[in-house]
Amino acid sequence: MSPFTQTPATSNSTLVAGVDLLTMTEPDADAVLHELARELAALGILDPTLGTHRAQLTDGAHIALSIEIPITDPVQAWALLQELLPAPQHRPPGMSLGNRRSGPTDLHSSAASAAADHAARRGGRAAYFPGIDHLTGAITVRDLLTGSSIEQVSVLAGGDADPDTILQTRDFVRPRWIAGHLVLPVQPGPDGTLVPFEVPNPTPCCADHAR
Repeated sequence: MSPFTQTPATSNSTLVAGVDLLTMTEPDADAVLHELARELAALGILDPTLGTHRAQLTDGAHIALSIEIPITDPVQAWALLQELLPAPQHRPPGMSLGNRRSGPTDLHSSAASAAADHAARRGGRAAYFPGIDHLTGAITVRDLLTGSSIEQVSVLAGGDADPDTILQTRDFVRPRWIAGHLVLPVQPGPDGTLVPFEVPNPTPCCADHAR
């Protein structure tokens, strides 16, 4: 992989990179990103925000990744990602950070698009984010908002959720970047509660609708 130079950033203390490993499904992408989060934590690098983004090539759709990590040195960040990310068997990965790209043109283009959407907070889905480890079982919407980086809980066709409403997390919370905010879409659940719109291990049809 070639080196890189500059970086887009969502703040002065974080960098956002894009990576395209030709991951075929969101569950597979989640597994890659959660393993990356564990490896970063082992190095003392906490609270990354890791996203998935639908990508399209001539032979079909797949999932690209975005990686926001609390590192200010782009050289250090790139070297770290090269070390920690898995290497695909059949094709070099596409990678992007700022103006520098590596890998096949189509893959580094989709990686750059994923990073740009993440940095602008205009598209994509957060698979790992600050506070996710505490979003288990049943919690109030207020506790979710104060205990994680999710900024808004939106009921489908119903506006913002009442802060006192119970959310049954099903131990699976995947918010999305919408119009500059990290938003968790939810829908009515049993007994007046709410549940995330995205279900764990969705069928391919439901997964397509959720993107």
